[in-house]
Amino acid sequence: MLTTLTGPFGTYLSMSLPTRAVYWSVAIAIAIPLVLAERSLSDRLLEGLGRHKRDAVSVLAFASVFTPLLYGFTTLVADRPIGLEVALVMFDQVQ
Repeated sequence: MLTTLTGPFGTYLSMSLPTRAVYWSVAIAIAIPLVLAERSLSDRLLEGLGRHKRDAVSVLAFASVFTPLLYGFTTLVADRPIGLEVALVMFDQVQ
């Protein structure tokens, strides 16, 4: 999995390789059924909207549900903090 090797979104600096492998596998395994269920629901509930509006609502709904789940999971799994601290280290602002 490319995400395990490259460690996007600060996971490279905050997780070991085995931890990243588990993290990204679980994150993707949760995201796929969630997005499929959300997509099916939005297609049924928002039938009257045009495709672009329905897609915009779909993306917003998915992000609103998935982001807090992923953030909570990240705080449980990460060896170090992810967020501002990682961004500052990446840009050599903190030692």
